[in-house]
Amino acid sequence: MKKILFTLMIVAMLACPAMAQRYRQHQVTIVDEFGDPVTNIDIITIIDTGTSNNSTIYPTRAGGTMTNPITTATTGSTFVQSLGLVSWFQRAPTYKITITESGASQSLTLDNRNETDTRFPFYANYIGAATTLTVLDDSTLNIGTSADFVHDWDNNNTRYVIYPSGDGGRLDFGNATVHTDVYFHAGDITTDYVLFDEGSLNVQFIDIDLLIDDEAKILIGDSSDVTIEYDEGNNDLDILSTSALDEIAFGATGDGYDLKWWSTTAGDYALFDYSGDALLLEDLTLAIGDGELLLFGDTIGTGTMSLSVATAKLSLLQVAADTGTFDIGVAGTDVPTTWHGETSGAEVIFTGDTVIVDGIDMTFNDGDFLKFGDDFDFTITSASTKNLTIAPLAASDDYIVSLGSDQSGVHIKAFGGTTGEYMYWDATNDSLTVVGDLALFTMTGTTKPFFVNVTGTVAGIAAEIQTTDGGITLDANGGSNGDLLLEAADDASLTAAGDFTLAVTGSTVLDDILFDRVVVTPTEGTTITLDAVNSGAVVMNVASAGATTFTLPTAAAGLQYTFVDNSLTGGDDLTITASSGDTINSGTAAGSIGNTADVFNQTITLLALDATNWITIASSGTWSQS
Repeated sequence: MKKILFTLMIVAMLACPAMAQRYRQHQVTIVDEFGDPVTNIDIITIIDTGTSNNSTIYPTRAGGTMTNPITTATTGSTFVQSLGLVSWFQRAPTYKITITESGASQSLTLDNRNETDTRFPFYANYIGAATTLTVLDDSTLNIGTSADFVHDWDNNNTRYVIYPSGDGGRLDFGNATVHTDVYFHAGDITTDYVLFDEGSLNVQFIDIDLLIDDEAKILIGDSSDVTIEYDEGNNDLDILSTSALDEIAFGATGDGYDLKWWSTTAGDYALFDYSGDALLLEDLTLAIGDGELLLFGDTIGTGTMSLSVATAKLSLLQVAADTGTFDIGVAGTDVPTTWHGETSGAEVIFTGDTVIVDGIDMTFNDGDFLKFGDDFDFTITSASTKNLTIAPLAASDDYIVSLGSDQSGVHIKAFGGTTGEYMYWDATNDSLTVVGDLALFTMTGTTKPFFVNVTGTVAGIAAEIQTTDGGITLDANGGSNGDLLLEAADDASLTAAGDFTLAVTGSTVLDDILFDRVVVTPTEGTTITLDAVNSGAVVMNVASAGATTFTLPTAAAGLQYTFVDNSLTGGDDLTITASSGDTINSGTAAGSIGNTADVFNQTITLLALDATNWITIASSGTWSQS
C-alpha cells in the first residue's frame, strides 16, 4: 500500500565565529509517518521567503556553484534521494522549500518560519490512524450478519470472488435512486473494458469480445419473441421468431446502415449500401429460375415491368400492356451500352451521344427510310433497285446537304466504272482532282451551261488551269457558234518557253498590240529593282535625270536584260548591281558594272547562266566593273 507522505523539516544552523561565518547551512529530511525516508521525491526548489524567486544557494560554506532547483544530477547537488535528505548554504536565515513527487504529479511548498509535520495535498482528507484495510490471501471478508455476501481473494488462482451465501441473492451497483457507471477492465486499462453506462443506459464492449457458446441463445423481447442461435451441427446462424413476424428491420426509416454478406471466395460479397440506396453483388450470381419473374415497381407481386427467362429467351415486358417506358440512363447521364454480334469484336456501342457500329451490318429494306431531323427533314431510302435517294421529306428546293462544315471539310472520292479512275475532292488543299480519262463535265443546257465566276476581289490570279506534264486545249466546236473569246480588263500576257504559233484560217486583226520592252527611271537619282517578269526587256535611263542604278533580280537561268545609257549629260551615269549573293562576270558578290562616259547609246546585255552568275553576252562603249 502506498504510504501517507509528510515532511519533517529539520533546520541546522552551525555556530562558528562571527568573522569566519559567510553562509548559513540548512538541511531538510523528508520522512514518512514511521520515520522512514521518502525516496520518490525528484525535485527540490529553494525559494526566498515572501517571494516567488529562487534563492541563490551554495554547496559549501565557502560558496561554489549549486543549481536551484536541485535534483540528484544538477551541478553542486547535495540531494541524497535514498535518504530523503538535502542540504545547502545561503545568506538568508529563512526560506521556503517546494518538494515535487516523482513524475511531477504532486508538489508541496512549505515556509520554514512555520515548521510542522505536513501531509501531501492528496491525503488532506485522511482521517484515523489506519491507512489500509488488509485481508490476507485466501481469507474472506464477510458482509451481513450471516455472511450473506462473501469477498474472497483466491491467491492460488489469482481470482477475486464475490458470492452470496446461497442462491437467490442479488449484487447491485447503485440503487433505485443513485446510479453509477461500472467498468470491468481487461488488458489495457484505457482501451480494453466493458462499461455499463448509467447515463446512456447501455453496455459498451470496448475492444472486448462477447462470446456466445454453441447452441446458446440470445433472447430478444419481453417474451423471448426472437432468438439468435449458432447451430454448430449445421454451421448455421439462426434468427428465429416464436410467432409469425411481419419483418425483421435493419435500421429505421432515414437511418439505415450497410449490410454485407461474405461468400466463400475471398473478395466476393453481397452489400446493401444504405447511403447509396443500392444492393451490390460483388462477383456473385443472382439466379432466377425459368419462368420466374424479376418484378420492378412499387407494388409487390405485380410491379410495372418484369424480366424473365423462358426457353433461352430473355424478355423485358410491361406488366400492363402499353403502359410504362423502358429507359437506359436518365436525361443528361448516359449509360454506355453494348450489343454484341455473333463474330468476336462485332458490336454496336451506345456511348455518350454516339452510336458506334463495329463489324455489324445495318440493313434497310427497299422502301424503308432512314430519317433525319426533328420533323424527318431528310430521308435516305433505296426505293428501287440500284437507286439510293437522299431527299427532303417535303417538296422544296431550299434544303442543303452539307459534307463537312466551315473550315472542317472532308475528303470526297467518287469512282468511275474504270479501274483506278475517280474524282477526288481534297479538303486539305481545297482542290478537285480527276484521276483517269474522265469527262469531267458534260453540259446539256442551252443557256451558258458551263459558267465559272470568281466573285471575290483577288490581287493576282483568281483562276488557273495548269497541267504538270501535258498540254491544254481550248476547243470551241459548233461551226459558227464555236467562237473563242479571251478578254482581259487589264493586262494580258502569253508566255511561251518554246515557239509561239498563231495559225489563222481567216483574217487576223491585231488591235493596239504593244510590246513594251523598255523600263525607264521616272525621277532623278532613282534606284529601280527589276523583276523576273521583265526578262528580255531593254532598260534605259532618262537624260538629265541624274545617276540611275538598276538592281537585277535574283539570278535564274535564262533571265536576260539589255541596258542603254541614253544620256550625254554629265552625271547621268548608269549602274547595274547584282542582288545579294549573285555575281557579274565572276566579280564580287552583289558587285556592279556601270558606264560613266557621256557618250550616246552605250549598251550592254547580261544573261543569267544559273542561280548565281550573270555574264555579258554583248556590249558597246566603256563598261567598268566594281
